[in-house]
Amino acid sequence: MKKFRVIRQDWLNERGEPSDARFFVEYRVSFLWFSWWKIVRHREYGWDRNRNTPTAFTNAFDARVFVNRVLKEGMPTQRWYTCVLEEIN
Repeated sequence: MKKFRVIRQDWLNERGEPSDARFFVEYRVSFLWFSWWKIVRHREYGWDRNRNTPTAFTNAFDARVFVNRVLKEGMPTQRWYTCVLEEIN
């Protein structure tokens, strides 16, 4: 089972005061005897380029909900998700 953690990054202005807080979700990666944390990213599509950007949240609660509902349950992201509402004979 993967390990996740929520981190907070603050932008410090010219006086050293935090002015903007963003929250990110990281997951644990291991290879041989090394292990490190990687930020969960999503794909952004633009006119000139496509790139992977960190998935940011405005508060820690939203980040925890994302981990519990999407990452731990294995829900697909950024693709069509289909569920059957009812079957009619």
